Amino acid sequence: KIVGMGSMLLLEAAARRGDILAYRPNERVPFVGVETGAVRGLSDLEALRAALDDRSRPTPSAWGASFKGSRERIARFLAESMA
Repeated sequence: KIVGMGSMLLLEAAARRGDILAYRPNERVPFVGVETGAVRGLSDLEALRAALDDRSRPTPSAWGASFKGSRERIARFLAESMA
């Protein structure tokens, strides 16, 4: 498991793995990673403990899979818009 608070590094990790946690006990501003479903948001210590005790294997990220082929889509878009 990878645990952070609100770093963009969490989003990068979430593109590869599905076991990324954002522990934000005193959150005042929502974290985009939680809002987009890229990471699991936790706001209290008990939820963090339960998530860390879960011994299931990391799963591939469904969120990250949506970016597959994006380089080609962007290149095609740029080529079409410049034509």
